[in-house]
Amino acid sequence: MQIDLEDVLALGDSLDKVLANYPAGVASVQALKNPGVLRADTERRLSDLGVRYLHNPVSNGGVDLRAQALLAERCGRNLYHGASLFQDVVGGYVVSRLAQMPAGLSAQQMADGGFTVTVPLDNDPMGHMVQARAAKGAWVLDGVASMVPYAAESTHVLVDAQIEGGEKRYFLLSMQAAGLQAQHCHAVDGTAFSEVQLRGVQLQQDAMLGGDDVDQALAQGRRHATLLMCFEAVGLMEQLMHKTTEYLQIRKQFGKAIGTFQALQHRMVGVLLMLEQTRSAAQLALDAMTRAADDKDVCLSAAKYAVGVYGQKVAEECIQLHGGIGMTWELDVSHYAKRLVMLDHYFDSADQSLSCVMASI
Repeated sequence: MQIDLEDVLALGDSLDKVLANYPAGVASVQALKNPGVLRADTERRLSDLGVRYLHNPVSNGGVDLRAQALLAERCGRNLYHGASLFQDVVGGYVVSRLAQMPAGLSAQQMADGGFTVTVPLDNDPMGHMVQARAAKGAWVLDGVASMVPYAAESTHVLVDAQIEGGEKRYFLLSMQAAGLQAQHCHAVDGTAFSEVQLRGVQLQQDAMLGGDDVDQALAQGRRHATLLMCFEAVGLMEQLMHKTTEYLQIRKQFGKAIGTFQALQHRMVGVLLMLEQTRSAAQLALDAMTRAADDKDVCLSAAKYAVGVYGQKVAEECIQLHGGIGMTWELDVSHYAKRLVMLDHYFDSADQSLSCVMASI
């Protein structure tokens, strides 16, 4: 579905209204102590707004990448990061491109949020630790899938497993499957992760999905999610700069606002330059992916590198310019900074992204 800029901006304004109080000030403390409660209510309202539909393929009612990028930037400004990025953009992308939907499941269920799929992060340091063996006309899975985002809020998880001969295949598991147990935790930015343990999980023979076709869909889904993360980072950096500039105009020393001190003005100029460099890199990656250019992976890696390097520097600068108050949970600046720093750890890190760029030279 192609929508014009005016409609996208109107949707962005509606998104701002829904996210206006999530999770601001003291509410952010409550969100981090019990992330599911506040997020569940917010995601319900976003679903009512139709946001979940936007990540569908364009042919199935979704919107194009440019519109999604703008909305991701709005989410960054409002410090909102829910399960949708992993469930709809990555997991949903893969399932929507299967030759046929798994038995008992439909694309409509996925769009309505009744069928949600999560996928372990591709930079899992433990490697692929799930084994699948054929037994009496069924598949039996054993092992551990770690770093699974929002598993507790998903109905299914897509895991890759080694079959006999060392080949890799994918299996779509219900989170309610017998023999499946999950241990949950949260990253410092509130993102939910799980370690999914599989002990003799039995699946039907036709539960095995392809290898190369799923790999390609996963790669594209992760590109898509990485791009949206880059634009979320732009929104985070923009808001951090705005809040820090505002604080420098309020905080006084020697009878003057510290924002009048030339040294601090120069530091804020540095923050602005890093923000605009990141924005430009993200826009370049968006343009390359929209055109399906040959260098889209390089452009995306360059944008992710900018997020990893400049994002951390902007977070550090803004925290330091706030002083000790910038570290407190009651001030939302600290939560913006934590999210910005953690974005470097999802999908490719700055070092991995730099390696990709250097390999292309």
